[in-house]
Amino acid sequence: MSAQTAANKAGQCIKEGNLWLLKMDVENFFDSIDHSILLGLIEKEINEKPVVRLISKLLKTRIFKEMGLFDNLTGSQQGSGLSPLLSNIYLHPLDVIMWRMFKDKYIRYSDDIAIFCNEKETLEKARQTVEACLAELKLKPHPAKTVISHVAGGIVYLGFFMDTRGKGPGTKAIEQLHESLKQYDKVKKTDNVRTIIVDIKTKIRGWYNYYNTLKPISPPNILSLIALAQLTGELGENRNVRELVRQSGNFQHKHPQISFLLGELFRIPEACGMLHKARPVRFC
Repeated sequence: MSAQTAANKAGQCIKEGNLWLLKMDVENFFDSIDHSILLGLIEKEINEKPVVRLISKLLKTRIFKEMGLFDNLTGSQQGSGLSPLLSNIYLHPLDVIMWRMFKDKYIRYSDDIAIFCNEKETLEKARQTVEACLAELKLKPHPAKTVISHVAGGIVYLGFFMDTRGKGPGTKAIEQLHESLKQYDKVKKTDNVRTIIVDIKTKIRGWYNYYNTLKPISPPNILSLIALAQLTGELGENRNVRELVRQSGNFQHKHPQISFLLGELFRIPEACGMLHKARPVRFC
């Protein structure tokens, strides 16, 4: 139903002692959907020929790429409102077979397939079954993304790092956010700092809504630090604002609005106790 639901279910499988994971992705999934197979699966469920004809027309809508219009002979266009539904219908035969074999230890989010088990040999057979099912649908697994691994060594699933101790944001997800925040390294005196910080908070909040934590975020500049501290305070985590206030002295700046915003952070009760311990902010 959502990436977070799938990740939570994966965590539950691990807690139940299923420490072996088969992870597979379908190669070029959305571009490889066979229209005839898909329409046949739809016709099995509904007896409404006008609806089937409409879906057929939508699938074959000409697409614009490389400065020209091309007939869409296979696939379902990613980004369209209908695409998620059609992709789930297309992979339903696979779901039926794998559910019979593994019940809720089988998880599929879009074309990302995960099967948890307590025996590696069982997953070797499961891999062959998945490959056979995909072949019937004129699909094939992505060879570089097909792997059987043990949870003890840590796994990454839908952006989450998981092991026997729990789950949290994966290293790649943390690095990507950090890189996106580095674009705010330079601040001009003419910049509207408050507007920029609102943009940064929107970015960090989206990350938080997915991973439900701010702790791994290390602000690379003063604007990111202020945005992170403000958001942390808004979430009622004033104790964590204290450490961010302490780090503010590590960044130089020339903007008067920044000094004012830092002063607002110092007024947070939990942070006030750290004011005399924080390094002084250096002005250039």
